[in-house]
Amino acid sequence: AGLNGGGYFGISTGYADNHYWIAGSSTAYSTPINLINDGQFHHYSIAFDSAILGAQSTHIMLEQFATDIPGAAVFAHVSVTDTPVAAVPEPETYAMMIAGLGALAFLRRRQKTA
Repeated sequence: AGLNGGGYFGISTGYADNHYWIAGSSTAYSTPINLINDGQFHHYSIAFDSAILGAQSTHIMLEQFATDIPGAAVFAHVSVTDTPVAAVPEPETYAMMIAGLGALAFLRRRQKTA
C-alpha cells in the first residue's frame, strides 16, 4: 500500500527470461490482473497453473517497488495453497465425441434402410 510504490505477482521456472507476471499495479508490464494502488490494503485471491510455463517446478515471484519512499509498497499476509483443479475437457474433445456419435447415428440409419 502506498501511492508512491507498487508491485507484481508472478511465477517463474527460475530462469531470468522464463517468467510470467500474473498481476501488477503498474502499466510497465502488461498483466491479466490489475492490482489497485490507492494507498490502502486490498485482498486478492489469484489462481494459477504452473503448466503455463511447461515446468515441473515453479517459483512464486513477488516484486515490490517504491519510487521515492522506502517501504512504500508492501505485500503482507501472503499465503499459498495447493488446490488441485479439476481437468476441463478441451473443445476438440467435445467435437470429436459429437462427430463420433453422428457417424454412429448415420451408420445405424443406413443399416435400417438397407
